[in-house]
Amino acid sequence: ANRWPAKHGRWGTVVACGWPTKVDPINPIEKAVYTKAGVKYRGVLREFVVTEDAMLPVGFPLTVRHFMPGQCVDITSKSKAKGFQGVMKRWGFAGGPASHGATKFHRRPGSIGAIGRPVQKGKKMPGPMGDNKQTLMSQYIYMIDYKNDLIYVQGSIPGESGQYVLLQDSYYTDFEEDNPPPFPSFLPDPEEDLESKSFDECQLRAKSKYKYHLDYAHPTGGPPIT
Repeated sequence: ANRWPAKHGRWGTVVACGWPTKVDPINPIEKAVYTKAGVKYRGVLREFVVTEDAMLPVGFPLTVRHFMPGQCVDITSKSKAKGFQGVMKRWGFAGGPASHGATKFHRRPGSIGAIGRPVQKGKKMPGPMGDNKQTLMSQYIYMIDYKNDLIYVQGSIPGESGQYVLLQDSYYTDFEEDNPPPFPSFLPDPEEDLESKSFDECQLRAKSKYKYHLDYAHPTGGPPIT
């Protein structure tokens, strides 16, 4: 689905992700989006703000070749839930003294100020940690395997294993002038036969940002990094 300024006040593209399922969405707004677009319901629905010349037709498939190796992306996902934690783990407090007469004060927060009640909003106190949206900026794409629809990122990714993540162009890092990503997106060749290609032929690589690197996706660990 698309968004336009006359009705929504912005240019945008709504992307559906996940395996098709017969279960209808509980949210009536999401159900209206799928019904109007004429596509099957999927697990995740997200909107991306784009320019007018980057609008895609409804039902256009987005693949991993929408990005390019060597490009930096911003990755957003829900962080791991760590439960109720104290101030040392949640906020990095130093805690109390470890010896010299300290009794049951090793991990306490200490004084919270003269006005103790009510506690001011935003005060760093013990409480639930994690399970919120986190965005890691400018993560480096090392390799793209377009046969298996895999993107290899050199860096951290928020969230647990098997969780949905949102990738978008980096806000702070520009594209390489000699290797820009396809615009508005990659147009696949209908006559391309991926089944006849080998593992190495379907990989797009960039120079590794690490001096020593082992490719765990390759059957033999991959060629040496030069």
